[in-house]
Amino acid sequence: MNWRNAWVLPIFLAAVLGLTPRLAQAFDFDTAVGPVILQHQTTGSPVVWDPPRVTMSLNLGSLPPGAVLTNGTTSWDTNAADALAIWNTVVPNFFTFDITAHNPCDSGDAFNTVGFAPDHCGDGFGDVIAFTRKTYVQRAERFVMTQADVVLNAQLCWDAYAGPRPLQFCKGTLGYAIDLHRVVLHELGHVLGLEHPDEAGQTVTALMNRSISDLDTLTPDDRTGAAFLYPQPSLAASAAPDSRGGGGGGCAMNPGASFDPTLIGAVGFIVAYVGWQRTRRRPLRYPTVGLRYV
Repeated sequence: MNWRNAWVLPIFLAAVLGLTPRLAQAFDFDTAVGPVILQHQTTGSPVVWDPPRVTMSLNLGSLPPGAVLTNGTTSWDTNAADALAIWNTVVPNFFTFDITAHNPCDSGDAFNTVGFAPDHCGDGFGDVIAFTRKTYVQRAERFVMTQADVVLNAQLCWDAYAGPRPLQFCKGTLGYAIDLHRVVLHELGHVLGLEHPDEAGQTVTALMNRSISDLDTLTPDDRTGAAFLYPQPSLAASAAPDSRGGGGGGCAMNPGASFDPTLIGAVGFIVAYVGWQRTRRRPLRYPTVGLRYV
């Protein structure tokens, strides 16, 4: 038995305690264990915005005069605003936006910004496409999000298009054009509080997976995850986890009708152990050109 595998010890303990994994929705999120925020979790209480209303400042700049993107639009901000509107079809009125200039690398300015940056907020981008910086505070003995900034790599070749990526390389580069719309749509999922389901060991078709692909819109899994984080009356029944188990999707544990202190401690250990193994978040990758998200 390979005890270096991160899943061996939790599964072994679950078997000893007579717990049976139960398949549910394959989405994941951030949660808190003590003073630590753990990513890619499927159990526990999600870390979300309270109240669930977020204004994003779109600061993506203008195209050169006369330039038109592949999807027929003439503004980066128009594509970002459309991505916000798509998430609002799942969590109504969650996002609003303005067109103001703020620094997406300033995590303490109280503005939630979507913008390009020439570097990884002080470090080299390397092969990173984009990343989302989130700020948390503790209120009434629980963590909530208070700021989130989406940072796009300004050194890359960007476009906006639907469907599969273009077959041709960007002019003067060795890379494909990257669709800003689907990248912002993915990163806004992180702003909501979702993480990468495939980072949680789940196999599912989702825009929120870490690998950028020809998928350019939300899937049922993405929508179910957002509805679980911010329940709406008409969606609560389909997105809510089984009342007998914990968590918010993936393989939840179904411990039965009662708990004892040993079981509670063991389940807590399992959550903390698996979360610790995942704290080094692997970024979303662009398979054919070696680019990635964090």
